[in-house]
Amino acid sequence: MPARSLSSLTKVVALVALAACAPQLPPVPMTPSRPGVPAAGPPGAPRQVTRPPTDPGAWRAVWLNHDLLAAGRSALGSLLDDLADAGINVVFPNAWFRGKVLYAGSAFAPQDTRFAGWDPLAAVVDEGQRRGMKVLPWLEYGVITHYNTGGDPADSGPLLAAHPDWAALDRTGRMPLYHPDHKVYFYSLSPAVPRARDLLRDLALEIASRAPVDGLQVDRIRYPARDTSYDAFSREAFKAVKGDPATLPEDDPDWVAWRRGQVSALQAAIRRGWMARFPGRTLAAAVLPSSANAAHYQDWPAWCAAGDLDVAIPMAFNASQAYVEREIGFARQAVATGGTRLVIGLAAMHAGEANLRAQVRAAVSAGAGVALWDDQWVRSHLPAVKAALAD
Repeated sequence: MPARSLSSLTKVVALVALAACAPQLPPVPMTPSRPGVPAAGPPGAPRQVTRPPTDPGAWRAVWLNHDLLAAGRSALGSLLDDLADAGINVVFPNAWFRGKVLYAGSAFAPQDTRFAGWDPLAAVVDEGQRRGMKVLPWLEYGVITHYNTGGDPADSGPLLAAHPDWAALDRTGRMPLYHPDHKVYFYSLSPAVPRARDLLRDLALEIASRAPVDGLQVDRIRYPARDTSYDAFSREAFKAVKGDPATLPEDDPDWVAWRRGQVSALQAAIRRGWMARFPGRTLAAAVLPSSANAAHYQDWPAWCAAGDLDVAIPMAFNASQAYVEREIGFARQAVATGGTRLVIGLAAMHAGEANLRAQVRAAVSAGAGVALWDDQWVRSHLPAVKAALAD
């Protein structure tokens, strides 16, 4: 690539990253529960757990799905009792999914109607911390802003209907990404668009402001697929570097590098906002395994090297012990040059009871924590989980 093009690429990435900076949101007050909603349990000493939470390297974590939270506060408390008894000391409650949030009064997204009348985010923080657990809300959907099960590709959701220029488009200009396994359409923000970055950063900060959380876990900070970022902003920005990407091969090395830079700039923007608003609290990210960079332009090892991540949680979701150990090796190298701590994501239902213990041992032997997917399987197999975490 000519020197002029490299220089232009550097300038464009820097300018786009700077555009993500904006004044921080004012504190958002917690929404009080309405009459009839179960009150918090009585204050008292934290409940004794099998493994007390310490540093990120000792995490024994579980992702909490929104379906579990919809069961109510009593069911939540019962689940957390079971998890604590099994040795879980960190939970990730799902706070952003399908274009909705857990709580009322968001400046960016509606509350899921299942939670009308109460604030399950505040409840899980209170209930979890009273049991000695760390609570990090989880932004499961990341750049995805809508989830359409109706089969209408034109139904992009309220956010992208109002701001279609923020959407991630494929080479033909289409917005939806069809997921054949789930038979749904997904609609995503473009990581390159400055105002889209602002929104995701500010949503993350708003979620963390709703309760005294221990940190935050972002997810899907990546392109939804390789054939994306053909929005008007991205095309015009890359023209200053090399040319219209719509006229280039999908795997053009400069176009690939530019998109990787946009994803990293989005993560850096979230990090800057986080450090300004919540210094000292943990910023974690669920990231893809070693295929992430090629398939979704998610160069998370670069985030670690740049200091943009406190805890990396690569999702080594596979039944194969060889696969999990290979991904642990990749992840150890990814965090070797920075201060990022490592927590290995394991799909407990894929591993099964027979393999879970060996996978946990491999992660712990590498000096990493573990995070289990998901709460439903863990609760259904508590003895096996407790045995695996007790090693």
